[in-house]
Amino acid sequence: MGFTVAPQLNYRGPYASPFYLPFEAELQSLGESKMPFAFVLYDGTIGAQQTDRGQYSTPEECWITHLVASSHLIAEGPLSGTTGQFTVELFDAGRQQLLQSSSINSLNNMGSGQLEFLLKHPYRMPTNAQIVSKVINLSPYQNVIQVVGWGVRD
Repeated sequence: MGFTVAPQLNYRGPYASPFYLPFEAELQSLGESKMPFAFVLYDGTIGAQQTDRGQYSTPEECWITHLVASSHLIAEGPLSGTTGQFTVELFDAGRQQLLQSSSINSLNNMGSGQLEFLLKHPYRMPTNAQIVSKVINLSPYQNVIQVVGWGVRD
C-alpha cells in the first residue's frame, strides 16, 4: 500500500493547495508495510460555552497524518442537529509541547468527514505516548464533539 496525495485541494483553491498538502516524500518514507490507523482524541458532549478534556495513549508507535472532527448541536427548533463551533488544543504529554501554536478553530483546521485536515509533516508518536485534548464549545447550546486522529502504524 503506497501513499498518494491528491494533486489539488479543490475546496482551498488551485493556488493554496501547495501550502496545505503534505510532503509526499515524507509519507513515502514511512514505508509500504504500515497499516491505516484511527484513534479518538476526544469524544463527548459539552455544555454551552464549557470546556472539557480528553486523553489518548498510543498502544504502539504510530504516525499521525491527518485530523477529522465532527460536531452537532443539541438544541430545540431550527438549530437542532446543526454543526456547532468549537476549538481544540492538542498537547503531547511526553514531549511537553503543544501540537500547534494556538487553539485550533474547528471551522479552520479540524477538517470534517468529507474534508480532512492534512498535516504538512507526519507526526511520530512513540509507544505509550499521551495526547491530551482540551475542547472548548463556542456554541450557545450543548455540543456533541468528536475529534479523530488518522495515521499509520506497523
